[in-house]
Amino acid sequence: MAQVDSAYAHPVSTRVASGDLLGRDAAVSLVRPAMQRLRDRLCTEAFQRVREEYAARRKRG
Repeated sequence: MAQVDSAYAHPVSTRVASGDLLGRDAAVSLVRPAMQRLRDRLCTEAFQRVREEYAARRKRG
């Protein structure tokens, strides 16, 4: 599961950092293909679970 977490976290952090430089829309366009490949590999339900777990960890700090 750690690989899946990294596969999700990397594009998310790239989007945030790129968003500061390029703007939100450009940053989303940049990482969208990687996120779609991950969602296709996992299935929508598993992708959503990883997304929620990532968000919960970020809130906890």
